[in-house]
Amino acid sequence: MSRISRKYNLPWSTNNLWENELRQKNKKVTLHKRSAHLQSGSGGELSYPKEVEEKLVEWILVRGDCHLPVGTQMVKGRAATLIKGHNPSFKTSNAWLDKFMLWKSLSMRMKTSTSQKLPAQLEKRIESFFIRVRALRAEHQYPLDLIININETPLFFDMSHNIQSAKKVSSKCQFGHQEQKKD
Repeated sequence: MSRISRKYNLPWSTNNLWENELRQKNKKVTLHKRSAHLQSGSGGELSYPKEVEEKLVEWILVRGDCHLPVGTQMVKGRAATLIKGHNPSFKTSNAWLDKFMLWKSLSMRMKTSTSQKLPAQLEKRIESFFIRVRALRAEHQYPLDLIININETPLFFDMSHNIQSAKKVSSKCQFGHQEQKKD
């Protein structure tokens, strides 16, 4: 390479760049040859039937539709039980899960909604909270001018996060203040 750079009067940095590109190209060829005999489950052909994959996707989407939480550990556990009968040596890893979610256009997301209904089992807890507040007000005789409205302050009553899986959909978002600016 140095002879070529001298012959054509090329700068030393260009020569280095070309040598590095050539090395990278040779590395990729070597890696490609090595990957031909990798273990099953590391890409390429599936080590379990496609129906198992479809069952797993259906399970994830049904749980999401029912507003039930779906976590990464739950998905990996369900996948392990479904695949165990077909490939006992299969192990669900984080890398496998990431590729599976990407391949099936799934994502883990938190359900966020301002008008979310409280779960039915919390109604008694909320009722007891209001009874306690009324009792404290009566006990300490707070004047009504010291009591303020907290409608807009979010309150959380020991609610677990609602993590769900959802199909990824690429869409153009438009926010409320942008919609109002339309003529």
